[in-house]
Amino acid sequence: MLTDFAWVKQNLHCVPAKSKTANGLTYSLNQEKYLRTFLEDGAVPMDNNAAEQSIRPFYYNIFMVNIPYSQ
Repeated sequence: MLTDFAWVKQNLHCVPAKSKTANGLTYSLNQEKYLRTFLEDGAVPMDNNAAEQSIRPFYYNIFMVNIPYSQ
């Protein structure tokens, strides 16, 4: 049984080099260090929506409310 990224490494040469599949497999190998975080810790969110939602009020107050009105 292959684990983690071993399958990707083994099968990368089985797809055409210029294909989107090859691009995706190469990307996953290049990002292996970061993608492992999600494999090893299921509590890590796959997106940053919580962070974006928490700064939304700050952004809105700074950039939307405090813009001077010009005629």
